[in-house]
Amino acid sequence: MKRTFGTYDIAKICQVTPPTVGRWIEEGKLPSFTTGGGHRRVWDIDLANFLKKHNIPIPEALKTVTLSSTLIVDDEPGMRQFIIDIVRAFSPDAEIHEAADGFEAGHKIASLLPAMVIIDLKLPGLDGLKVCHTVRD
Repeated sequence: MKRTFGTYDIAKICQVTPPTVGRWIEEGKLPSFTTGGGHRRVWDIDLANFLKKHNIPIPEALKTVTLSSTLIVDDEPGMRQFIIDIVRAFSPDAEIHEAADGFEAGHKIASLLPAMVIIDLKLPGLDGLKVCHTVRD
């Protein structure tokens, strides 16, 4: 289960006021979601990426969060390996996961919450475009 942070927790970490965090969220600088009760929450991976991007010290608890996980989705093993090689060339420390079809991709996206997904649009079963629409929705 991924950990989430509220605006007060984030404000404390960043040494700003909660309204500042709210503004970052409204401006799209900090990805968030809203709970059923209307409270804003930020996933740990999104907070860690935000802190890193803005040169804000990352607390020890967030340093274990993977900042560069990638999911590569293609039904052709050779193409997946080719893409893995390219990603490793640019980011040797990246945590790379693979999926061979749209259903597996959807499951892994939901469970891993990767920072980046490279997906073939023409996949057997559930195509890549439908996966993208589902994730966006």
